[in-house]
Amino acid sequence: QGHIAYLDTVLNGKRGMLLDVGCSLGLFDQLFVKAGFTVFGVDQIPEAIEIAKNKVPKGTFFVCDATDLPYYKMFDVVFMHTVLQHMKIDPKTATLKGIYAALKTGGVFFMQECLLTAENWPTINKEVPYDDGVSDGYSYTESGWKILLSGIGFMPISVHRDNHWFLFKKT
Repeated sequence: QGHIAYLDTVLNGKRGMLLDVGCSLGLFDQLFVKAGFTVFGVDQIPEAIEIAKNKVPKGTFFVCDATDLPYYKMFDVVFMHTVLQHMKIDPKTATLKGIYAALKTGGVFFMQECLLTAENWPTINKEVPYDDGVSDGYSYTESGWKILLSGIGFMPISVHRDNHWFLFKKT
């Protein structure tokens, strides 16, 4: 419910086509369908897509790698929950460019990702390197995420720091 309320801060109750990138089992998609969105979901794991299809019969789900989204100016909203933080910089950039292309002009990118803050890391206002062997080696501050997405062409709209939610607009 909170996801929809936060999204409504920019949509003002308007509904349309929503793409969930990295949809996994479709848990959030149940909420989006119930709220009136036409939902498409993509994930690279075929078993997850099968579960999502069963859980959310009103949604449309495909096996697809996030770095190779086949959509162009189709969606009003793209949603992504904790996917980017697991990528190295090249696939992360390819994914963000694909999301930008998939959004209609004026469309909204709603992202939930890890956010470094003074409370969860002692270093403030700069990226902190780590090595998990999977990601690009950085946890991002609020400004770090904004810089990364602004470089693709997104305009930051809002950040909900408590939930690590970000809203960006395609300009």
